[in-house]
This record gives sequence, C-alpha cells and structure tokens, in this order.
Amino acid sequence: MLQTRIPIAEQVFGHNKAPMGEVLALDFAELTRDAASLIEAARKLPKSIKTDAELGDFGLVVTRLRALASTVDGTRKDEGKPLLDATRDLNGWFNELKASLDDARTRLESSASDYQRAKEAAKRAEAAEAARKLREQEEAARLKAAETTGAAAARAEGKADNLASAADRHEAAAEARTADLVRTSIGGVTASAKSVWTFRVKDYEALAATMGPLGPYLAQADVEKAIRSLVKLRKGGTSLPGVEVFEDTKATFR
Repeated sequence: MLQTRIPIAEQVFGHNKAPMGEVLALDFAELTRDAASLIEAARKLPKSIKTDAELGDFGLVVTRLRALASTVDGTRKDEGKPLLDATRDLNGWFNELKASLDDARTRLESSASDYQRAKEAAKRAEAAEAARKLREQEEAARLKAAETTGAAAARAEGKADNLASAADRHEAAAEARTADLVRTSIGGVTASAKSVWTFRVKDYEALAATMGPLGPYLAQADVEKAIRSLVKLRKGGTSLPGVEVFEDTKATFR
C-alpha cells in the first residue's frame, strides 16, 4: 500500500501539471520582456560617463532596474508563500514524528550505554585481577627455580613460563578494544559498543577567556560545535582551558 501511494506534492498540486518553469514563463511573460528590455538598455549605455547628461541617463536606467528588481522579488515572495508554507507544514509534520522516534531511541541507547560501560569496566577489572594473581604465581615459580637445581628447577621455570603466557593473555584482555570486550548476539541482534572521544565544558568563563575580544560575541552552541570538531581530530591530545576531554563508551546495535 505504501509503495503505490501518491506523493504529497501530486496530491496537493494535482496530477499531470506543466513543469513550473513553463508555467512561470507563460504567466510572467510581460515581466520577462520588461526585464529584457531594461537589461538591453543598460547594455547600450557607454562604458564610461563623460557628461552630466550621460550621468542622468545612467541614473534613469539604474532606478528603473532597481524598481523592476524589487517588483520581481516581491512577486517571487507572493508566489512562493503558499509553497513555503506547505513545505514548512510538511517538514514540521515529519520532523515531529522523527523527533519522537529519536527520543525513544536515545533513551534506550542511554540505558544500553550505561550497561555496556559497567560491563566493560567489570571485564577489564576481572582480567587485570587475574593477570595480577598469575604474575604473583609466576614470581613464586621463578623464585623456586632460582632456589633449586636440576629437574626441580626446570619444572619450576617451565611453570613460570606458562604462568607468564597466561598473564600476558589476561593483560591483553584488560587492554582490549571496547567492542571485543562487550560484544554479544541475542535474538538476531548484535549488541556491542564503541569507544568515543567526547568532552564536557566545566568552566565556560575559563574557556571564553582564551577567545580574545570576540569571545563574548560567540554563541556557546557554536563554540561547542568547534570543540566537537577539534576533539574528533585530536582526541585525547585536545587541551582547552575549562574543558574536560575523555573517552566514553556508547552502545551499538546491528
């Protein structure tokens, strides 16, 4: 049903209508002729003015050009107002619907990000703790190898090497990418997360003080847009007074 519906523009403005350019050319043929005539008159004027009389000729054509241009612009506004109003109504209707969907999605993603953030922290802590215990066992095994000789020393050294390998794996897990730590597939959906660099302005006055005389005249939204672009480029290397830059975890679904 959705694939066969008639687009709004056709429903409102009708079917099988002539292209707008053709309609405008016919409806405003006189306006077009007047414009062409004035432009031709302007073309015929000398390239430089030598007398007051020629200055008067220029002034006459200039005022007529200005007046006709004003008429053209006023006609454009009058003719375009219904279309502009219709476009605003259309955009408003769809934007409101999209905003409702985005709000619902944002709430769910926020909760999912909280969960994935906690899950990531727990897995990193678990891996780090496991690596710490294995390193302690490795150290004890190497101490035993140093205190003994022969087969006992060899066995202790071999055990220490195995413990070191296991600790290496856990340490790598503790430093793994966010997505590798939290990714899971449930019900046909893959839930994961990504690490993103973001920021928060903690002291806007301190930040504004670095902007010089233009600082008080810059909208905060524009300043934050610029910071966002800078953080995207420099990531953790970003340094701005009053701004905290940090890595955050955001849930993803596909």
